Amino acid sequence: IRMLQKRIIYRPQEGNYRVLIFENADQMNQSSANAFLKTLEEPPEYVILILTTTKVNSLLPTIISRCQKVHFNSVSIQDVEKLLVEQYHHRDDEAKIYARICNGNVENAIRMAEEEQVKIREQSLEILNYVYNNDLRAFYEFNEKFSKNSQTKRLADIFDHLILWLGDLIHLEYNPKQIINIDKLNELQIFRNKMDFNEGKIQKVIDFLELAKRRLEGHINKELLLINAFYKIYNLYYSQE
Repeated sequence: IRMLQKRIIYRPQEGNYRVLIFENADQMNQSSANAFLKTLEEPPEYVILILTTTKVNSLLPTIISRCQKVHFNSVSIQDVEKLLVEQYHHRDDEAKIYARICNGNVENAIRMAEEEQVKIREQSLEILNYVYNNDLRAFYEFNEKFSKNSQTKRLADIFDHLILWLGDLIHLEYNPKQIINIDKLNELQIFRNKMDFNEGKIQKVIDFLELAKRRLEGHINKELLLINAFYKIYNLYYSQE
């Protein structure tokens, strides 16, 4: 914020405006938000401030009231596929999967195509395999190592992928054309066949995972949270209810 306040003093050398973009503005802490508010209230006439966020309600109401909201729709999956192939040189089959997983979010699709994100997707599939094989020991070994060596964002990504896998189990039952993980149809069918399918129970687990992602924004035991998520999925297969 201090850097911003220094930069906006100077007029642009080219063009009529100086445009400053703040990505993920909801991540500003209280102190930064209050300091930014002073700039937002009376910006120079040649300055345009753009704040981006997917969590507008996390911004201070006083900031929201001083901004004009502009909603952006997701890019079509086909356009994301084209971008990944033409500009990032991915194979057609890779681009198709990454674009579907990220549902039109270009930034996430580009990030998904990175080696680390591919690994995270595979780790989420490992968790489902631990459930399928009733291998609690292997899961606890995985969780201990993962929780100690991973950042919060990585666990949030794991939850995102688990949500997609579970959603695909529902799509497999009712509308296979909507399946996201189209390269893993065999695995999905195996998971589905062992399960006493109950859409309502699956949706409750998805809701739990969404809640778990929000809890990661606070101070929470990541290892315990992943254990809880694991048993929510585990109970879809082995619960006696």
